[in-house]
Amino acid sequence: MQRERLQLALERIRPEQWKLFEEFASAFLSTLYPDLRTLASLAGDQGRDAELFSYDGKVHTVLQYSVAQRWADKIRLTAQRISKNLPAARVLIYVTNQSILSAADSLKRELLDKHGLVLDIHDTAWFLERFSGNENREIAAETLATRIVDPYLASKGVLEHTAPALSKTEYQAALTFLQLQWEDDTREKGLTRLSFQALARAVLRNTNSESRMSRSDIHNQIVDMFSTHDPARIKCLTDSALNKLTKRYIRHWKRSDEFCLTYEEVQRVRERLAEVEVANISLDSEIQSCLAHYGKDPEKTELLCVLIRSALDRYLFGRGEAFAAAITNNRLDKLGIDELRNSVEHVIRSEHIKSHGSSEEEITNVIFSCIVELLTEPSMEVQNHLRSKADAYTLFAFLGRTTDVQTAVSTMFSHGEIWLDTTIVLPLFAERLISTDRQRRFSQMLNVASQAGLELRITPGVIEEIERHLNRCQTYLHMDHSRWTGSVPFLADAYLRSGRAPSGFGSWTESFMGPERPEDDIADFLKEDFAIRRKGLEEEVMNADVEVRTAVQEAWHSAHARRRDVASGGLDEITINRLVRHDVENYLGVVELRRKEDVSALGYSAWWLTLDRSAGYVDNEIRATLERRAPATPVMSADFLVNYLSIGPIRSRVAKNAEATLPIALDVGLFTELPSDLLDEAERIRREAGDLPERIVRRRVRDCLDSAKRRPGRMIREGIQTVLDAIPLDTT
Repeated sequence: MQRERLQLALERIRPEQWKLFEEFASAFLSTLYPDLRTLASLAGDQGRDAELFSYDGKVHTVLQYSVAQRWADKIRLTAQRISKNLPAARVLIYVTNQSILSAADSLKRELLDKHGLVLDIHDTAWFLERFSGNENREIAAETLATRIVDPYLASKGVLEHTAPALSKTEYQAALTFLQLQWEDDTREKGLTRLSFQALARAVLRNTNSESRMSRSDIHNQIVDMFSTHDPARIKCLTDSALNKLTKRYIRHWKRSDEFCLTYEEVQRVRERLAEVEVANISLDSEIQSCLAHYGKDPEKTELLCVLIRSALDRYLFGRGEAFAAAITNNRLDKLGIDELRNSVEHVIRSEHIKSHGSSEEEITNVIFSCIVELLTEPSMEVQNHLRSKADAYTLFAFLGRTTDVQTAVSTMFSHGEIWLDTTIVLPLFAERLISTDRQRRFSQMLNVASQAGLELRITPGVIEEIERHLNRCQTYLHMDHSRWTGSVPFLADAYLRSGRAPSGFGSWTESFMGPERPEDDIADFLKEDFAIRRKGLEEEVMNADVEVRTAVQEAWHSAHARRRDVASGGLDEITINRLVRHDVENYLGVVELRRKEDVSALGYSAWWLTLDRSAGYVDNEIRATLERRAPATPVMSADFLVNYLSIGPIRSRVAKNAEATLPIALDVGLFTELPSDLLDEAERIRREAGDLPERIVRRRVRDCLDSAKRRPGRMIREGIQTVLDAIPLDTT
């Protein structure tokens, strides 16, 4: 038996099932306490449900079995009754299905001082640590799981919990089994084969030797799920999947042409579904923890938790749809933060949520902010769960468009050069301020890309922008902030959020550059730590068609003038021209690198990776100017690259554990601009800290700013562009 089955059984016990828990606890504890005496009564006996036999005739150790959620109140009441009725008692063992851990430390002191009772708690974690390795305890655990978990896993509930973005049970089952198949199979298996084997398992999920399914019924169910495709093709792929699965995973009665899962596969599926449900519970727990930061009362938390799950799943499904559409239509589409906001607003509208004192905007902001936090700061378990679910949604989206997923994906490039924009590289520096690897989303993405064989490039112009940006941050951090005009520099913002003192910024930047040859130092740092190599594209730009070069230059000049005028009150013409030259070098240089390639739009080996929305506007303007002569866009979003690394042709080069670390979304959760009042607050905290150790001061400042970031701010209202505007790359 796997740990997750017992964990799920304990999680799902309801108050009215107290008797089941008592039977389980008695059987489980009897192997650990040979002198255990259980008192079979609904109310127990004088405050206890069991006791340990004592030869002096007095009760010294009592046990209380309880499934009460308000465990602290239950323990206090039990202690009062024991103190009154059993004065010789010195130890209270509280046995529960709740997760308490260290939360009862203060209560233990209270009971010892008030009643002279030593409190020992046997909670979920206690059972999970002790159930394996002893046959009787394993039997007790399996008996409980059979009665609690198995009926639930066979119901629609687990499927609805796993895939709330899908309305039909069969779709939810398909998504769930795609997720399981994705996690279990090797990266070498073709996506079409993987997908149809998952669909066959999903359709057969409730079968056994006594309840089989005919081949025609299996065909019909899968055809009904994807009715826009050729039924003959679906039947052929389904038969191939059934043939591959027969003997090891399914049984085939040839005479009647019927199928069912093998007994071993039924057991394995139950265990895997239990794992998925435990991951769902962990996700719910993180959502509730996130909501606690926003001060939401318990009555609203449950509803908000449901809304957040629904909006998050709709967002993941939408991103899968966008990626599948881009591949099957041979056109690169943007995956961005707007889709997250749209998902939140759709869920609120579709559920007809009434505000109950909160405005719709407030509810939207809370849901949006919680999802951003989940995507950027998940636990390892939730990260792995969301990553595999995102991939499953992508596979499901592909199946909605084509039966031949593998062929669709193979149209993408299988090797190439990725040229990095400043908006991609600056977060790499900011992530050096983060101690947890899984929160270093840009670093993880580029590390996996490099491991997969992609060559990462950066132009001297981008390195110049980074060096100028670091100097601009230094200026900002050493002057009166009230005299500053324009946005807070991106890395200065990140540095202050980490709680560090402004005076230490210069020392911090020595890891990246020195005073004599700063651009060479930055290039060396990027090469050594991220395998990003410096290379210019000036020659490619000069070789480009004059008409194309002119159109690209004019489009980028217009984009920069418009964006910088809005963001920072305007920059001088010399600065704008320099910024335009850098973007033109990347955009047009990559276009020119492709000129000798005769491939589809997504098959080119050279790409420019950027978060800058202006790239999309530039594409539209160039197409409007050049019409049919306009080159295919060289622009790729970071989120498109993440999906490509997990689903694309090079996925076999990415180890499962590496793929699990890939971020779910790159364009959410970047730093928003710190208001001046928060900067003043951070400085006040530092002044009042006096001679406290730097780590304590840093933590206080960081906690203050972390709390403030949850307030509705510019990024919630305006999106990722506020972050881009906070990267003023002027080279003056």
